[in-house]
Amino acid sequence: MISVRGEIDLLSVNAFRDYLSSQVVPGRTLVVDMSDLEFMGMCGLSSLSILATLTRDAGGALALICGRPVQRLLRAAGQESMFDCYTSLEHAVGLGETKRFLA
Repeated sequence: MISVRGEIDLLSVNAFRDYLSSQVVPGRTLVVDMSDLEFMGMCGLSSLSILATLTRDAGGALALICGRPVQRLLRAAGQESMFDCYTSLEHAVGLGETKRFLA
């Protein structure tokens, strides 16, 4: 699991995307905890789309633990159904009831 804190904006998005892309392992689910993120701009959403494609192409999946900023951005962009978002790590890895955070 990778935890992301602070803000994802034009200044930080390249490091965010590059680091997460380097963590993709074939056949594995990449869990990204963004529950402590304070802000994420549209550039972050673009990076998540790239990451989702990379994980799928590697035979894996992307699971996001979404906080309010991510939830609001996905809803505003109409992208809620494009990502698997969960309320906790237990839900993201299938140890709990798997409900989407963005219902």
